[in-house]
Amino acid sequence: MLSSAFFVPELSVYLKRTQFAPMNESSSIKQILRASVVNVLNDLTTKSFLAAHRDRILSSPIFSDTGSLGHYGARPIRVIGIGKMADSLVWEFVQMFELSNVRGIVSSPYESDVLRVNGITYYRGGHPVPNEESLLAAEAALEILAAVEESVPVVYLISGGGSACFELPNSTIKLADLQSAYQTLVNSGANICEINQLRQKLSMVKGGKLAAACNSKRQLALVVSDVPGTLINSVSSGPTSKPLESDEGIESLIKKYPLLQSLPKSVMNLLSGDGQTITNATDDSVFEDNCESVCIGSNDDAIESAKKYFQNCGWQVKVDRRFDESAREVAAAGMLKSLDDMHGSVPCCVIGGGEVGSVVVGGGKGGRNQAFVLECVPLIAGNRVAVMSFGTDGIDGNSPAAGAIADGQSMERAKQTDADPSLFEKESNSYEFFKRFDETIETGPTQVNVRDIRVLVRF
Repeated sequence: MLSSAFFVPELSVYLKRTQFAPMNESSSIKQILRASVVNVLNDLTTKSFLAAHRDRILSSPIFSDTGSLGHYGARPIRVIGIGKMADSLVWEFVQMFELSNVRGIVSSPYESDVLRVNGITYYRGGHPVPNEESLLAAEAALEILAAVEESVPVVYLISGGGSACFELPNSTIKLADLQSAYQTLVNSGANICEINQLRQKLSMVKGGKLAAACNSKRQLALVVSDVPGTLINSVSSGPTSKPLESDEGIESLIKKYPLLQSLPKSVMNLLSGDGQTITNATDDSVFEDNCESVCIGSNDDAIESAKKYFQNCGWQVKVDRRFDESAREVAAAGMLKSLDDMHGSVPCCVIGGGEVGSVVVGGGKGGRNQAFVLECVPLIAGNRVAVMSFGTDGIDGNSPAAGAIADGQSMERAKQTDADPSLFEKESNSYEFFKRFDETIETGPTQVNVRDIRVLVRF
């Protein structure tokens, strides 16, 4: 639920009033940027994702014997929901297809006000590191899948955040070591696919092992992607997909990111091959014959929503995704150069997505979105430029914010209060910097998770 402090009052009236008005005031620009967050999140709902792929779902093996109407009704079906959107995905799926004989589990890291489904056991796994319920959820899912009959359909509703909230490590790794490893991976600066490649090596349910453990010949995975493009075998570390492959092996990744050298000994033993190995489910028939996968939502949807919004505001808009996976310093400089290259009418804006890299070096509060905006503060000082970055899941790192907004006056405001941005950056404390000036974006968990949106505007 979006906090009341975040909403622009009478949003539709406000947009009509400002849509074609001269945008020569920073406060007006920042209000429109804030309003765009509401607009984007309103476009990105589990119901809309499922509805857009309804025909594809009805033609899948799970509904192949239901006739043209596709009413599955009281026949048995197993449902496994994993990730930040699991509560709402499972509820909307069951309602949309009028299912009444459901059994399964949901593991999500956050409490929500979404109604619960009879027959589903709910777990609150950890995030960004696993907890005891993460393990219990995975064990319960494996038990259900091992007992299911071949003809009973199984639906996996997978979204980002499931790597931590749904996990069962190799037996040689204790929970405390697993938690330490996850925290190290998150803070290492490695990109999400590299992190998930390592996670898959440690897990009994990732890299396709969950689907491989299922007896059913009728499996369907509906995936909302929080990774680059539509690489669904990386979403929640790919529990129903073929394992990730890359040119870089485990040894290379550990050398590439020095923090990884501090991984617990039990984890390093397994990654190096000295400990007990885990057999990856690499038989293509498991995935091609038994488990069909469909990506029903991604960062592209968020980008398109933001693009249409700003075009409707009368702005000149350019989408530049070259820096979606760059380090925050590279992304900030690159996107500002991209904005500078735009000519013609103002306001003009550049939109990017993905997840910039941001190495955690201090013990403060913040996340990659606020860190990106903080990086921009000295770069845009004195200029008629505003910057916004937010996570569609409503959570940015270890802070209560989704992101932040800054403009060309932010540096001057900081100087007046002796708030040196570089010191906050060294402490990884971007949240406290922006909180001082009421420039955070705070939505709370959104039940959406399709990565981040960044917008830079010149006016």
